[in-house]
Amino acid sequence: MLWKLTALRFRGAFDRQAIRGRKKAMAVLTVVLLIYLAVCICGLMYLMFSSLCLPFSQLGLDWFYFGLAGLIAFSLAFVCSIFSAQSQLYEARDNELLLALPIAPGVILASRMLYLWLMDFLGILLVLLPAAAAYGLQVGLTALQAACLALVCLALPGLSLACAALAGYGTAALTSRLGRFKSLFTMLLSVAFLGVYFYFYSQMQRLLAALLTNAQALADSARRVFPLFHLGQAIAGGSLTSLAVTLAVCLIPLLLTWALLSRSFVRIATRRRGAPKVHYRAGSLRTSSLSRALLGRELRRLAASPVYMMNSGIGVILLLVMTVAASVKRDALAPLLSLLPVSGAALAALALCGISSTILFTAPSVSLEGKTLWLLQSLPVEPREILRAKLLLHLMLSVPAAVVCAPILCRIFGASGAQWLTVALVCAAYNWYTAALGLVMNLLFPKLDWISETVAVKQGVSVLLSMLGSMVLVALAVGCWALGVPETILLPGFTAVCLLAALAMTRWLDTRGAARFAVL
Repeated sequence: MLWKLTALRFRGAFDRQAIRGRKKAMAVLTVVLLIYLAVCICGLMYLMFSSLCLPFSQLGLDWFYFGLAGLIAFSLAFVCSIFSAQSQLYEARDNELLLALPIAPGVILASRMLYLWLMDFLGILLVLLPAAAAYGLQVGLTALQAACLALVCLALPGLSLACAALAGYGTAALTSRLGRFKSLFTMLLSVAFLGVYFYFYSQMQRLLAALLTNAQALADSARRVFPLFHLGQAIAGGSLTSLAVTLAVCLIPLLLTWALLSRSFVRIATRRRGAPKVHYRAGSLRTSSLSRALLGRELRRLAASPVYMMNSGIGVILLLVMTVAASVKRDALAPLLSLLPVSGAALAALALCGISSTILFTAPSVSLEGKTLWLLQSLPVEPREILRAKLLLHLMLSVPAAVVCAPILCRIFGASGAQWLTVALVCAAYNWYTAALGLVMNLLFPKLDWISETVAVKQGVSVLLSMLGSMVLVALAVGCWALGVPETILLPGFTAVCLLAALAMTRWLDTRGAARFAVL
């Protein structure tokens, strides 16, 4: 039963409609793109570890090298799985359905944790394998070291999962008490994690230099953290004692966490906190137009889902962050901008459009209706009106942000006069294109059988294809500029392509797309 439940978790993570018939090509494309992403991450990790490996080995700090790699792998797995643990363990839609079956709660919990463990295992491999490859090429990796590394790779996800499960439980318990502020708190927490990530990423060169300069002092300090020391010693020294300590540190907390949560899983999974009582007050009934009512519904749906808000709207935050960062670093950017053979207006337009490609409100909007899609279909409303509301939500949140940032970036990049109006027009056309593309892709590749919203927002084929389609258009514009296309042709041509494609897709949404939505 444990393996069947685990297999169901993996089956639910992929779009069943994308693995049948003619849509197998999309499944193959998704796998190819995931492999490409993994190769890129491994390449970046290899470049980082290859600069540390030989200096650390020459200082006799091989254990510190692998301990640092293990710490980075653990941190990456923990940060990536904390919110997944919250949604998969405590807020899954099938909790009550599974508990109604003759299945022990501990087995249900174990299947969820095994799924998360495998996800953490893949993330840890993306860090430890490049570290081992750099060490093997520059120093040499023995068979005993390789065997110890394999065991550590299998055990380390247990520690990250145990910490993520406990942190996810705390987050779920806290957010359940926040009522209507739950989504806002979760989004702020996600933004804080993202801010910390970008800070450390921006300081990567400085941190690597500090590691190389103060390697011995940092190693002496890390030696006092006995789990970190034994993890590095288990791999670098092939010490069986250190390996046993590392396995115990990684696996015992996981078993204790499983035992603790198994006792209270029924209470956690069926917890429902009542909404605050609303006292009726007599007053006039407020009415609104159909389009306004549908748009208000989309806004409430967005506000009620932190996962949807954060992952689909991250581009809006990045637009504001980029503009503020460019304003702060204006003097530092001036020498670089003077070397680029492109005008400030074109540079601002391409930068804004590139970041806007990560705004994906429409791409999962149909999928998020899930099993309640029939409620919309049963309303006496034309399907095209529903689709227009989803399209309008994307435009209402993306276009103003890009238009506000356009004059600021144009001024920083040295654009003259009213060129920001041209940039704003380009951004508006591009965001219309991305909004229509996302909705078209989601109608063609809907995922309505999700258990967790995370699957619909992050793992849907439509989200991936929408982002790629948006980025490819910007990449083509950059390629045309590199080939020498004049800017007097490039920007108007790019705008015209966006407008024509957006008009065609909007027309499709009003006709064939609406008919497709009605029979989903």
